[in-house]
Amino acid sequence: MCTYKSYCWSMGTTSFRTADFNQKIERQLTLLSKFWEVHTDVVWSGNDEIQSLYYDFMKDNDFLTGDAPNKPKDAREKTSGLIDLGLIDNERRPTAAGESLRQITSNGDFRPNNLLQIPADSYIYFKQMLKTSNDVDGEIVRPFVVLVLALKQLEYLTQEEFTYLLPLITTSRKFRTIVDCIKRLRKGDITIDEIIVDTLLTMENYREARLYLLERPVSEHVICQAGINRKSRQYDSTYYPLYRTIESLDRNNAQSILDLLQACRNRCGATTFSKRRTGEK
Repeated sequence: MCTYKSYCWSMGTTSFRTADFNQKIERQLTLLSKFWEVHTDVVWSGNDEIQSLYYDFMKDNDFLTGDAPNKPKDAREKTSGLIDLGLIDNERRPTAAGESLRQITSNGDFRPNNLLQIPADSYIYFKQMLKTSNDVDGEIVRPFVVLVLALKQLEYLTQEEFTYLLPLITTSRKFRTIVDCIKRLRKGDITIDEIIVDTLLTMENYREARLYLLERPVSEHVICQAGINRKSRQYDSTYYPLYRTIESLDRNNAQSILDLLQACRNRCGATTFSKRRTGEK
């Protein structure tokens, strides 16, 4: 089963997905608190120098390893998730919720003195998750609420359903559609790939991208212009050799299959390259 923490994060930043999720958050809050004790009355926004100093501070305290080529960017990414959770503000100062969580961690008092009778830090996470939302094309999506409603109707979610289908829910109409599709999926009437493709092709930008690709000879430029990757078009260039390898695939030729495997590896390597530059302990 998947927790509300992992689902909320899957709908937001990819910069802080990690094991020991809550411990890393609580340690980050402690580090920020200590950092601001030294660097008082300093603005974070647009201040590459202070962001670089915080990156070095995290490294000196064994929160991460490696050498980021862009320290300010890495410092922003490592803290952006806490903003999404409402634990710090845009200036990386703790909010009331963040300070409460830091105090619980500092005092080691996790007693379940709350309505739900869960550990004190978990209760803060729970309340923050209820408030967490994403604006998707003008529609406000609350991931935790979506998860709860889906579990109420479906009783459980498999890892594949959770990973690939739940994030497709951005409106109440899509919620009903996806829940119905999951029921059909469990009966064997439809596949996950069919659900994803059918859902994506209801979106205008995907329909436009599909037409753009179909109306032109495929080239690296055309694939990049279609803009499959949400982050940057430069990441799309590796789709071209993958496309060509699939196009020329000979299922009866071992080398052809190995070429496809290598092209897939190259594609995966391109998307994870930036994540390998720095690590977290």
